[in-house]
Amino acid sequence: MENLGNYGGRGAGKTRAGAEWVRTQVEGARPLDPGVARNVALVGETVEQVREVMVFGDSGILACSPPDRKPVWEAGRKRLVWPNGAVARVFSAHDPESLRGPQFDAAWVDEFGCAAIDKGANEPNKFLDPKSSESVLPTYSDGRRDDLMQMQYLRAMIVYWRDATNNPVSPEYDGPMIDMDRAHVWAWDARPFPHFPNNNDLWSDGTNYARGHWISGRVSAQPLSSVVAEICGSAGISNIDVSGLFGIVRGYSVSDTSTSRAALQSLMIAYGFEALEREGILVFQMRDGIVDAAIGKNDLAVGDQTDGWIETTRATDAEMAGRIRLSYVEAEGGYEARAVEAIFPDEETRGVAQSELTLALTRSEGQRIVERWLSESRIARDGARFALPPSLSYLGAGDVVSLGVEGSAKTYRIDRLEHAGAVSVEAVRVEPAIYEPSDEAEERVTPRSFAPPVPVFPLFLDLPIMAGQEVPHQPHIAVSATPWPRSVALYSSDQDAGYQLNRLITARSVIGQTQTALDGAEPGVWDRGAPLRVKMAGGDWFRLVPINF
Repeated sequence: MENLGNYGGRGAGKTRAGAEWVRTQVEGARPLDPGVARNVALVGETVEQVREVMVFGDSGILACSPPDRKPVWEAGRKRLVWPNGAVARVFSAHDPESLRGPQFDAAWVDEFGCAAIDKGANEPNKFLDPKSSESVLPTYSDGRRDDLMQMQYLRAMIVYWRDATNNPVSPEYDGPMIDMDRAHVWAWDARPFPHFPNNNDLWSDGTNYARGHWISGRVSAQPLSSVVAEICGSAGISNIDVSGLFGIVRGYSVSDTSTSRAALQSLMIAYGFEALEREGILVFQMRDGIVDAAIGKNDLAVGDQTDGWIETTRATDAEMAGRIRLSYVEAEGGYEARAVEAIFPDEETRGVAQSELTLALTRSEGQRIVERWLSESRIARDGARFALPPSLSYLGAGDVVSLGVEGSAKTYRIDRLEHAGAVSVEAVRVEPAIYEPSDEAEERVTPRSFAPPVPVFPLFLDLPIMAGQEVPHQPHIAVSATPWPRSVALYSSDQDAGYQLNRLITARSVIGQTQTALDGAEPGVWDRGAPLRVKMAGGDWFRLVPINF
C-alpha cells in the first residue's frame, strides 16, 4: 500500500509521484503486458477528490500516462481500466466498509496527518482556514493550539503500523500491508522555517500555521516523558514511570555542571508535574487537581497533633508575590531572550518574583506558565493538617483529597506524610481549574532580516572637481557587496591609529568593470565610435560618498 504525503507544500509533486507509482505497479514492459498489480484501490477523503486529483488532475494518472498505455475512465463504475486489463477503483475514506470484498494488489492512499489543535485526533482531516469553505473545528475541539495532540497522533499511527502484529507481512509479495517506509505526513513545507510562517508579508497563509497540519518547525520537539526519561537515565536511574507525563519540549539547555535533580526541577516547575516514590518506583505525574479520595469527618483519626479534626492555616499577604515575571528563550523565531509577566488585578505592591528558564517556549506557553504559577501561589497559601487511619495509608504524597462535607468540601494535595500508627498528613489547597490551559492568543514572531557578515568591496576614487565647491583633497569612496549587508560602517583617521566612525553607508554603489577599451577623444565633440561596454554590479546609480576628515 502506497501512502504519499506532502514534503514540499502544494505543487511539490506528491500527486505526480503517486500517479507514477501506480503506473509502475499496473504496467508491464509493453502496453498489453501484465504488471505487478491488476487490482488497485485509489483512496481519498471523498470520491470527488480522488476523481479530480488522482485521476483527472494535472499530475493525475491520465495526465501521466502515454497514449498507448492510458487507461479508460468508466464513470458509472468509478474505475480506471488499462489496456492490459488492470483496474483501479475509487473509494472514499468516509466509507471504509466499501473496501471489503475486492482483493487488492496495491493501494494509493491519501496522506495521514493531524492539525496541532485541541482534540485534533477526533477528526485529523479537519483544519482552520478563514479563506476556505472547508474550515471547521474537529469534533468537541475548543480551537486552542495543541502541538502535543499532533505529536501523540503521529506517534500512535507510526508505532501501531510498525508493529508486525497490526501490519503483518504478506506471504504473497513478502511485504507488509502498509509500507511505512513510504508513509508520509501532511504537511512538511519547503518554505524555510521560521521565515514561514512568520513572514506574513510574503506568505499570507502563515496565520494558519499555529493550529494547522504543518510539521515544519515541530518535528524537532520531544515529548516531555522522553526528556525526563533521558535525564533520569543519565543519572543511572532506570526504575521510573513517565507514562503520566504529557507535554512537549521544544528545546531545553542544561548546563554541563548541573545535576540531574536541577535539570528535572526546572521542567517540574515549568510543566507542573511531580516526582513521587511508589513501591520502589520513581513515578512522575502531572498536577491536575483531580480528586483521588474524598475524606469526611468520620474518616479522620486521632493524631499526635490533631485530635480527630482538621487544622487549617493561611499564609499572610506579605508572603505572597502578586506579580511574577518569567524569562525564557523564544521558540519559532530567533531564539532570543524574552519575558512574560502575570499580575493580580488587585496587586498594589511593586515587588516582582522573577524566574529564568532555559526552555524554548512560545509566548503563549510562557504566559500560561506564569499565570499558573500566580494562581497556584494564591491558592496554595491555604494549608491543612490532619490524621488518617492506617486503612487509608494507600494515599501518598501528590494525591489529591477532598476534605469536608459535600457542598463545602475543598481539595488539597498531600505534600508530606508520616506513618506512626495514625498517618499524619500535611497538605496544600489546589483547584483543578488552574491546570486547564488558558485562552492566551497565539502571537506570531516578527522575523528579523539576516545581515550576513560578508566582506565588502571599497573603491577609493580620485575624481575631478565638478561643482567647484568640493574640497580639492577630499577623496570619494564607492562600496558594494554581494549580498548587501544593509549598511557598512566607514571609519576614518589621519593616521594609522585612532580610527573613529565617520558614517554609515546604507546603500551600495554601482561598481562596474570595463569590457572594451576607452579610447581618447577630443573634449566637446560627439564620439560616435565603438561603444564602451561595462559589466555592472547592482546598487544605486553613481552612489559616491565623500569622506570628511
